[in-house]
Amino acid sequence: LDEPTNHLDIPSRDVLEDALADYQGALVLITHDRHLIRSVADRIVEVVAGRVTEFDGDYDYYLERRELPDAPTVKEKPAGPTAKERRRQEAMERARTKDLRDKIAKIEERLDRATEETDRISAVLGDPSVYETGADIPSLVKEYEGWKKKAERLEGEWDEATRALEEMTRAAVSS
Repeated sequence: LDEPTNHLDIPSRDVLEDALADYQGALVLITHDRHLIRSVADRIVEVVAGRVTEFDGDYDYYLERRELPDAPTVKEKPAGPTAKERRRQEAMERARTKDLRDKIAKIEERLDRATEETDRISAVLGDPSVYETGADIPSLVKEYEGWKKKAERLEGEWDEATRALEEMTRAAVSS
């Protein structure tokens, strides 16, 4: 794959990364995307000035070995989780937080609607001509207050859900 993440937005990059991580066959990536390399590569082949050097390890291992003078082709496995194991852990973490991320997205949609309605009614109430037309002002005020309370409740739900997601993410990073 030649520069497979060029011109992709973040959600599309995540989908591609997951698909590549789950793929059981061999892949050859030509890319400058270090995040993609870190998340899917478990072997690096460096080609510089016609010289090919193979590093049996993930990207961090490659960087570490490249710093050593006259680093030979490395066949030993690096200590710690492999890139494949890390990818699986990251995929499991994304799956574990998916429901919460979906809940946050739904809250945001409802909050946007409540905010739009509050702004719309506020603009109507701020128009002096509305008072001259005999519009039902008490009904508009009641509707405004209802949307405003809904927006405040949704903001609280959003705060709670995003805090929970942050805690889950912190717990996963520290473990």
